[in-house]
Amino acid sequence: MFPANPGSVYVTFNSTNIGGSTANTFPLKDIEKLTNIRIERNKRNGRKQEMHLKGARAIRDINNPNWRDGNGRKPKKDIVQKWRLEHPEGKKADCIRDTGLDKKTVYKWWFTNQMPKTVLNHATVSKKQKLTDEQIIQMFVTDIMSGLSAEEITEKVVQAVDPNSSTEEKDRILELVQSTQRTMKNILDFTKK
Repeated sequence: MFPANPGSVYVTFNSTNIGGSTANTFPLKDIEKLTNIRIERNKRNGRKQEMHLKGARAIRDINNPNWRDGNGRKPKKDIVQKWRLEHPEGKKADCIRDTGLDKKTVYKWWFTNQMPKTVLNHATVSKKQKLTDEQIIQMFVTDIMSGLSAEEITEKVVQAVDPNSSTEEKDRILELVQSTQRTMKNILDFTKK
């Protein structure tokens, strides 16, 4: 079999010896004699391979400075991000099933800084759970200690929990804040005695 590139220096032929199968290499000269076909030699104009390659690479860089652009395997980040845009509530397992990508690949590209903010914000807001009364109290105890009014604290809590809260929910939070303020005042008065 002849090489795909006629400029190859050696071609491997399989032959069987008495001891078994071995591979022999033939120089171009011998191949030309056996096949009666002229094979062109590499032309480097007397330069060594290293010097020849430096020149070839310099010419390549001059002709196409971005010769690597578009070459190689494309990262799967775009596939994962596109899937997340289409399925903002989706889970990693769903992405793996739908795209056919490897689990490690999906995990690698799931959280990236290049993700559109709408997807990242939607993912965090949609999973926000309703705060319990105890969590709300813990949240604004420090605000009470800093001297904020009940209305300021209520507005801060409402904005943190749900800016679209109903009037009843806002009233419930205001009542909790006022109750906590009274309790804190009683505790401070008791400790001063």
